[in-house]
Amino acid sequence: MARKLRLLAYAAIIFAGAILAFSEGLPGQASAGPALVVAEFFPDRTRLWQVPVTGPKNGRLLGEVPDPTGYGLNGAVSPDAQLLAYLIWPGIARPDTGAELWLLDLRTGGGRRLAVKLDLYWPPVWRPDGQAVIVRRSDYEGRQFSLVEVDLAGREREVHLVRDVAAVFPLGWDFAGRLVSAVIGPHNEIWAGDARFSLPEGTPRDFRLSPDGRTLVLRLLGPGKTGLLALDLGSGQVRPEAGDAFAWAPGSGRTRVEAGRLTVEAGGRVSTLTAVSGDVELLGWDPAGRHLAIRRVKDDRTQLSVVDLNGAEHVLAFAGYPEFLGWVGGDR
Repeated sequence: MARKLRLLAYAAIIFAGAILAFSEGLPGQASAGPALVVAEFFPDRTRLWQVPVTGPKNGRLLGEVPDPTGYGLNGAVSPDAQLLAYLIWPGIARPDTGAELWLLDLRTGGGRRLAVKLDLYWPPVWRPDGQAVIVRRSDYEGRQFSLVEVDLAGREREVHLVRDVAAVFPLGWDFAGRLVSAVIGPHNEIWAGDARFSLPEGTPRDFRLSPDGRTLVLRLLGPGKTGLLALDLGSGQVRPEAGDAFAWAPGSGRTRVEAGRLTVEAGGRVSTLTAVSGDVELLGWDPAGRHLAIRRVKDDRTQLSVVDLNGAEHVLAFAGYPEFLGWVGGDR
């Protein structure tokens, strides 16, 4: 995700003399197996990579996006893993009002602009059928936010207009086909269509919607405490969720970091993949549930890794700041 402080991270990484492991990667054939789509941020450009888990040093360079502002891009891979929708700010107006929505074909590398005057600070959210995305138009001073559906032809339709709140974040679709959104301030709520579910006091973040659309897990930050919560989108019931970090596995099994262990639930059984330490974020499993992308933060540096079902961890080395955007290839 785009961050204003990335330039400091760039300087620390580039001047440390790190070597790009994929420097010899060139546009070519897509990987037949699962591969990560990764944005690698530099102060003046962003490189987009397809990195196969079977040979992470053989990354395929999908393209390079000029980024004179250094704000990076915010993107998401389509449900069929054929397209990447991303937001980038070309320097017009402000990043929260002047971003552009682009579409990249991950097979051919061809791209085109779909919409303008958008908010950079939240990634596009794909409709389940892959025919449109939800993005934001934001007026933070006026406390007004519009959630806009943009289809693959660039046609726009306003889905929600929300006033007198601090922010709105589209998250995905639930089991009943309702758009799920987080509405922040003055009282934090989760909206699912017309349904409204109140959250306890605190700052919600790190939203994880289950594959079956029935449960939303989020992190709640409060004074002196941090914890995970699970919201049942059918009943509205909120309950504590165990763990320090969380991700859904295919089939709505739970993956979590708890007490220094990375565990995965499958078929009602919980098994430990590996021991972990430090600040770890679980980014998501590949569609077949065999490889988990994770992010570690160590010594103010961000590192992407892939953990397989045997607990083996494969580190992905980048010279720039890496951001995981989604999975392609493999069984879906």
